[in-house]
Amino acid sequence: MKRTLKLAAAGMIVMCAASTAQASPPLTHTQLQKLFPGTFTAVVRGAMKLTFTAKGNGTLIGIVPGKQDSGQWTVENGKLCVMLNTWTHGKSACSTVVADNGWYQGRGIKFRKI
Repeated sequence: MKRTLKLAAAGMIVMCAASTAQASPPLTHTQLQKLFPGTFTAVVRGAMKLTFTAKGNGTLIGIVPGKQDSGQWTVENGKLCVMLNTWTHGKSACSTVVADNGWYQGRGIKFRKI
């Protein structure tokens, strides 16, 4: 279970730590703000699934079966910034996000609204 949580944290950090190299242009600041709030399913590194909820007040809740973490999300300068108290050790990371066939893509993670 600890390995699963580490993988989830790594995926969230990687998603926000680096820009993606996709053909689609990154979502704009306004587009990112319209995307949230919401609940999303995510796939980390093509293997592990998790669910996260981004609330309108900036609260972020991540759920892996049997475990949960909370933190904050913001949109800053056209980038999505994510911080989770335990899984990212309270560190915030920011990244551009691109749309990709109904999914939103970051480096090492893809997510879609559910």
